[in-house]
Amino acid sequence: MFQQNYPSVQHDYQFELNKDFNFSAAHYIPSEDAGKCMRTHGHTYFVNLTIAGDTLDHNGFLVNFSELKKIVHGQFDHQLLNELPQFTGKSPSTEVVAQTIYEMVQKCIR
Repeated sequence: MFQQNYPSVQHDYQFELNKDFNFSAAHYIPSEDAGKCMRTHGHTYFVNLTIAGDTLDHNGFLVNFSELKKIVHGQFDHQLLNELPQFTGKSPSTEVVAQTIYEMVQKCIR
């Protein structure tokens, strides 16, 4: 396995971790101007989460990886994204998927 280096935003937190996830999912963009993306198709999505903070929990974790895995892999892997409640009224573009994951992780770590 190789070590991936990611650019990091400067911060004053004591701890920082990066965790990579991937999941396979299908989606379509329900818009005439989306071209071929109007049809259902799949991707393998690669997600890198960077989390920073000053305190560790009783296990010595900044955040429990299994909780992050439940959010990313557990909710999205092998799903048709358009059918998930997180995307009701939204077009599940890559950018919207990233924004949704960000919001879900924020709720988890607060």
